[in-house]
Amino acid sequence: MPAVPDQPIPTHPGAPTTARTPAPFGHVAGLDGLRGIAIILALCYHAHMSFATGGFVGVTMFFTLSGFLITSLLLREFDRNGKVDLGRFWSRRFRRLLPAGYATIALVVVMGAVGIWDGDQLRSLRSDVPGALGQVLNWVFIAKGTSYAGATTAPSPLNHFWSLAIEEQFYVVFPLLAAGLLAVARRRRAPLVAVLMVLAAGSAWWNAHLAGTDLNRAYFGLDTRMSELLLGALLACATLYRTQITNWWLRQVTTLVGVAALATLGFITANATFSTQWMYPWGFLLVAVCTAALIVSAMQASAFARALGWKPLAWVGTISYGLYLYHWPIFQWLTPRRTGLTLWPLFGVRMAITIVIAVVSYRFLEHPIRTGTALRGRTLAAVLGGAAVLLLVSSTLVAATAAPAQESLAGLERSTTTAPPPPQRVLIVGDETAASLIADPTTTDGVIAAANVVVESSTAPGCGVSFGGTRVVSGQSTEAVNPPNCAGAAEVWSQAVASFQPDVVVVMAGFWDVTDRQFWSEDPIRHPGEQTFDDFLGTEMFGRTEELASGGATVAWATMAPQRRQLPGVALPPELVPENDPARAGAYNARLNEVVESSERARVLDVATKIASLSSDPFDPTIRPDGAALSPPAAAQVLAWALEEVAGISRVIDAGALGGTGMVDPFTPGDLPPAPAWTPLTLAPNERPRIMVAGDSVAFGLGYALQNWAAASGTAEFLQRGQFNCPIARGGSYRFQTEVAEFPDRCDWGEQFLTWVAESRPHEVTIFNGVWDIVDRILPGDRKWRHMGDPVLDAYFLRELLTAIDVFSSQGARVTLLTHHYIESGAQKGFQGLPESEHARVDRYNELLHEAAALRPGVVSVVDFAAGVQTGPNGMVDPANLTDGLHFTDEALVGVSEWLGPQLVELASRP
Repeated sequence: MPAVPDQPIPTHPGAPTTARTPAPFGHVAGLDGLRGIAIILALCYHAHMSFATGGFVGVTMFFTLSGFLITSLLLREFDRNGKVDLGRFWSRRFRRLLPAGYATIALVVVMGAVGIWDGDQLRSLRSDVPGALGQVLNWVFIAKGTSYAGATTAPSPLNHFWSLAIEEQFYVVFPLLAAGLLAVARRRRAPLVAVLMVLAAGSAWWNAHLAGTDLNRAYFGLDTRMSELLLGALLACATLYRTQITNWWLRQVTTLVGVAALATLGFITANATFSTQWMYPWGFLLVAVCTAALIVSAMQASAFARALGWKPLAWVGTISYGLYLYHWPIFQWLTPRRTGLTLWPLFGVRMAITIVIAVVSYRFLEHPIRTGTALRGRTLAAVLGGAAVLLLVSSTLVAATAAPAQESLAGLERSTTTAPPPPQRVLIVGDETAASLIADPTTTDGVIAAANVVVESSTAPGCGVSFGGTRVVSGQSTEAVNPPNCAGAAEVWSQAVASFQPDVVVVMAGFWDVTDRQFWSEDPIRHPGEQTFDDFLGTEMFGRTEELASGGATVAWATMAPQRRQLPGVALPPELVPENDPARAGAYNARLNEVVESSERARVLDVATKIASLSSDPFDPTIRPDGAALSPPAAAQVLAWALEEVAGISRVIDAGALGGTGMVDPFTPGDLPPAPAWTPLTLAPNERPRIMVAGDSVAFGLGYALQNWAAASGTAEFLQRGQFNCPIARGGSYRFQTEVAEFPDRCDWGEQFLTWVAESRPHEVTIFNGVWDIVDRILPGDRKWRHMGDPVLDAYFLRELLTAIDVFSSQGARVTLLTHHYIESGAQKGFQGLPESEHARVDRYNELLHEAAALRPGVVSVVDFAAGVQTGPNGMVDPANLTDGLHFTDEALVGVSEWLGPQLVELASRP
């Protein structure tokens, strides 16, 4: 940026110089012209000119110019006086930079006070005004994780002060280093040059290192950008005693090098972007080298130097500092959306206002204070100090009018809150003793609520857990003790496991499993304790364990308490009925323990001991009125104890069972993934549906609004799960708002989506994504830019979407796809007509959603979200409802959630 010293420029050639006398300084218009070129590049970049996607290199030009001029001043002062008057040096810097900087901050605060900035921009002032006043805004951005080019929210009105901060930090540190080294080396430049070369190389290396993981850290840091300033400093050391080239041939070569440098800058400006990897550090270093070459060319007596000093260009350079300061808030205020103007007319209006302000600032503020004709010494310090305090207080008051961050997209993007875990799901299966455990809701509902669990039962009175042969019971007909429904009980329980997806299955049975049994007509009647009987029972119990644990549940086998059933038509007292023999309960429990020991997914639930603890009489009629089933009060006690025993056990999901969830080659021929077997997750009685909203930052904002709506209505529980800046069709590179980048590894959702499902246990998943699949894409293994409507990308997206649907529905959730609304990408930044805003791309995306739903009937529904929100002209969303042409305002989301929420609850509640 153009925070440069006060014209310490070399004179015309021919000025006398000796080996020990530095070349004198005067004024060279060509260096003003260089500043003019640099500010024009920056202005075109911020105006989003298509030919200036790399116009941010204008800041590097200013860095190198500043390094050259500052070092030239210091070297000449030290040579002249044998020291550097640091106080005087810093005073000149402050007089040159702070007045206009404070004026810009004041302008931004006033614009906020009159309502120009949105909520995100107002909130940014809370940290950005102090950072700008303290000349540390670059480090504030680093600490906040600010993205220079990638953020979708409106940028801070003080965004450009990061480069001023870097220069001010350099002005504070570098003179101390230079003066110290020169004093120690007794005016010899060699030690200073050596140190500068080492620092420049280290800074460049550090830039490259950090850019591998965080471009913004590499872009904003003084430590990572110092090499660009130090190259200018090295040039100042090299030209201390000679700035002019007297040899005619060498001057021609210098001119050619200058022309080539200017052409190189043009190429980088037209082709680089902020995220271009080779810019870090090589592109920035190349720009610094080209700037150094142009500095040398501008100091020569040549036609090229005169061209660089062309008066209009040099005049622009003279006011470049003001242009840089004031243009940014003006550009952020006058957007295409506010003005309705297209690119070039809008640029003209913006520049007219900016130039007027910059000229007035230069004439009546910057120049008088810099030259000492106004506000000298302590008076200036007092005025600047008072202004800083006033700006801090006023910016705090203005920023306080913004809504809390958690109600905005900015707050959502920084949110680290997680939804509470879903309640544990417990399925109770078995005979009539199991049924008695939750037979009376008046006593057990409170127990279940207190334990924060969801309980479902699937019982088969008169049946055990072992199926096969014919039961033989004292005094009972064969038909009575072998009801036909028992044959299908195991299948019913398996279906209950598939649809309810429990964490724990409690199995409570026993009596009907230890009755005598005849396995075939010629076989003798077998009794518990016989090897054949015991082997049969153990095998059956192990089989039930495998079936009930197949979905990842833990099977809790309840031990059998001795029973005293009164069998119909049997005259014997219950204690003498063979089936009530305590040894039979012991035989059942022995097999139970053997099964648990041989299975990783089973455990013992010692219900027998718990029942015995309820009364000194093991057959207390208040505990088990019929000698077997529990009374309601006893059932409540046993259930509360059992739920406590199994608390914390979660279902284990086998990720391998899903098959291929990894990325596939977009160019490998293959059929669409077939629809997997699917059983919908059922709602237990009185259970509210859990709905997960998954997608990008737009979905995250929607999910936040739906959470608020659900909390007020009490009809459902909504969960947010977002992967910002990630597509459904994974991998490759993308171009968004002219910036090119690769999708990060975190966007490979193969494991992430499954984790979300496992953690949230939703009944329904709403997928709302879109913009990152609509942008220009280079797919993995490809070199061609593609977008929605390209057959290759369409086919790859459909395959990826079906795979994502299969992952989300793998645990029984239904899936709802929301069509996407038309967008105006980059509206808050001044962009117009970007490729990702094309309606045809959005239309094709929505068509593919319907195709996916047709390929997953019963599992997937489509809600036409776009039709519900696109109420403006030409099918657009009312611009007042969008913060940036893409994300909805908080106010709009309230209405959207009231319209969409009931639809999603209805879809999630289907049987």
